[in-house]
Amino acid sequence: MANGCYVIPGGWTLVGFQGTQSTACPSGYTQTDLVENPNVPASACACECTLSQAPSCPSGPIAAFYDQDSSQTCGTTGAPASWAYSTTCDTKAGDMYHPCAITCPTYPQLDLKFVPPAATGGSCQKTAVQQTQNVTSTPEAQCAPNTSPCTGNQCTPSFPAPLQVCIVQSGKHACPTTTFTQAHDVGTGVTYGCDSGPCGCTTTAQCTGLIKLFTNNACNGTELDIPADGACHATGATQNDYAAYLYAPNVPSNAACVNSGSPNVQGVSLDNEETICCAP
Repeated sequence: MANGCYVIPGGWTLVGFQGTQSTACPSGYTQTDLVENPNVPASACACECTLSQAPSCPSGPIAAFYDQDSSQTCGTTGAPASWAYSTTCDTKAGDMYHPCAITCPTYPQLDLKFVPPAATGGSCQKTAVQQTQNVTSTPEAQCAPNTSPCTGNQCTPSFPAPLQVCIVQSGKHACPTTTFTQAHDVGTGVTYGCDSGPCGCTTTAQCTGLIKLFTNNACNGTELDIPADGACHATGATQNDYAAYLYAPNVPSNAACVNSGSPNVQGVSLDNEETICCAP
């Protein structure tokens, strides 16, 4: 360089460069917003699970607990400890509680808690989604003069502050001369992918229902309903004993997928990548 004259290497174009986008290029220049130093952390990707098949409530035994002091704590394991899962009328003596003749508590004295088995099965579709709000980069701008100050490959630019005198070429390159030594690897944006391989999905659902107690063996006499929802309930019973029961399950509710794991960030690149080399 001599007397403000710059020799532009072949394949390169003279531009102005500024390390900000908040200040517009001066009049007479065309601005292209650029980014440099992209940072794409693990949080730029997230796992997402979509329920494709709802889980079901299995036909397993229902755990029973009780108390007989109206505390509604139901801290004692029932006798029997579990009731057979029967959606038809069940009169088997060992499948439900029956009071003893003298000392055992009767139904009006009991608080009862029935815990259905947990939901099983179901499936989820896993995907990895971009969280572009977590991507950071350095905002910069290229200012191309609308009228070239060059004759052939020799240029005598008079760029106003804060523009630096620079040259640009598409793609990633080493700076070609000792005049333009400050390299900037830039692009118009950041592109990347998310690998869903490490993502995991677990199905969940709530299984509830009603234990229906009956005073006769045909399950059509006086009825007492107690929720089977894992909570302790006062029976509100008016009978000391019941002869039969059946379980009326609800359709599984609150079916959902729970995400786990973290996707991998992959393939980070600059959009429309180019190299800008500036004179100090």
